[in-house]
Order: sequence, then structure tokens, then C-alpha cells
Amino acid sequence: MKSKAKTEIAPAMKKRASDFSEREAGESFAVECFGVALKVRSNRRDLIEKIKEMLSEILPVKFRMIAPSKARHSLLAIFSDETVSLYDDEEPIFENSGDFELQEILTSRIRMTVAEFTKKYAFLHAGVIGWKDRAIVIPGQSFSGKSTLVKEFVERGALYFSDEYAVIDEKGFAHPFPKKLSIRGIINDIQQVDISCEELGGKTAREPLPVEFLVVSKFEKNRRQRVSRLTAGEGMMAMVENSLSVRRSPQHTLNIFKLVAANSVVLKVKRAEAPEFVDFFLQLVET
Repeated sequence: MKSKAKTEIAPAMKKRASDFSEREAGESFAVECFGVALKVRSNRRDLIEKIKEMLSEILPVKFRMIAPSKARHSLLAIFSDETVSLYDDEEPIFENSGDFELQEILTSRIRMTVAEFTKKYAFLHAGVIGWKDRAIVIPGQSFSGKSTLVKEFVERGALYFSDEYAVIDEKGFAHPFPKKLSIRGIINDIQQVDISCEELGGKTAREPLPVEFLVVSKFEKNRRQRVSRLTAGEGMMAMVENSLSVRRSPQHTLNIFKLVAANSVVLKVKRAEAPEFVDFFLQLVET
């Protein structure tokens, strides 16, 4: 059984990333995705090699390897005795003693760095599927049920875009970010199991689609489906609340959200279980 990790937040860490020489953290690689150039460093070769092997799953879109000297952002993991320290750019994030899933944390930080710093697209936490040449975007943070909804849609024949990020360009088109779906409830309500779209018998989107529906949903057990129309402004707020890129590129991101909200049907849904909701929603779309 894994021991519980004890985590100290950044102020407990005295060193900055630049305090470590190339000799101390000499294992590295760099990658560019959506215009964001990121370097990952560590003093553990096995960790660097494992993350490199996983890149096509971490960034399931077009990326390219670049020279580390060209990277503008960096992640650094330093192992010392039984402690690991993690840095995001110059700033220490945390220091951890004990057994924990550093690989999962780095995977998440790589994605988040790309999502936060891209200047070409707007990223928000959302599930996205394609239906009849239109994209349906379901904003929501973790535990909001978006992966469960996306899974149900995909099993009904919808194209799979993502269960984590909506990646939207300046024309209001959603682009595929088809990582494996992270589904809770198979083992327990907390632990996630990663399942590919193909394992569900679904098809992955290959091309961007215009966003037509923005669905702000909330699960209410043992309740009937209730749906109401929201204004474009309320749709924008729902996207902003779940956005990663708005802090770094506010005007560009808000312009994209404004376009999407103006050209979409924005719905607020109090939903029941996923199968019942998808039945209800698809009937709504058809009519």
C-alpha cells in the first residue's frame, strides 16, 4: 500500500529552479505545442525517458520536439534522498516526502502550461463532442460529470474531441484534444480509470468543428431533466469561470468566448443520470 505523502507548499522551499546547474539537473527534453515551447528537466533519467515515451498521450495533438535552448517555459523535478521538489518555471510548486504519483502530476502540469500560455487558441476545462458537423461544449471542473457525459455521447455515435479541454480558435471552431477519457465510478467515485475512445467503440474527431451548443450542466440525482436558455453573456461567464488562458491572454480569450457565445445555443441543464440526459438532449437537438 502506498504511504500518504506529506506535502509542504512552496514557501518551505528555499531554492529556485535557476539555482540548480545543468550538471545537477542535466536530463531534459523540450517540446512545442500550440505555440508553447516547454522544457522538462530532472536529475532522474528514468523519469525523463518515461515522460518522453508518454508525450503522444499527454499531448494528443500535433507537437514537435525542439532544442531545450528554445524553450520559454520549464518544469523541473529534483530528487534528493527521499524528497522530490517540483518547480514551474522559476517558482517552486511543492516539496513532497513519501510515495506519490509524480508522473501524473507532471502530465497535468505539461498540459496546463500549454493551455495557459498559448496565444493562438482559448482553452477551457470542458468536455467536447461532435454531432452532425457541429461541436457541443460542456464546461466544467473536475467532479462535474463532464467525462461521464462525454462517454455516453461517444457510445451513442458522437465524435470524441476531449473530456478535459475545449480548444477553440479565433473563428469559434473547437479542435480535437483526444486524450484518453478519465472515468470515475469503475473502481470507486474518486479514482480515475483511463479509457481510449476506441475501447468504447467510438470515433475520434480529426478536424475542427464550429461550436453550436454550450451546455452548462449540473447533476441532480433522482430529478427530471430541466433545461433553460441562457444569454450570450451568461455563456461567456461560464466559459471564463472554466478558462485556463484568460489570465495570460485576456483580450484574445474573451474575444473568442464572445464569438462562441454569440453563435451558440447556450443552455443551462439540471440533469439526471447520463443516459437519460443524452436521450433528452439528442431529442432536443433534433427538434
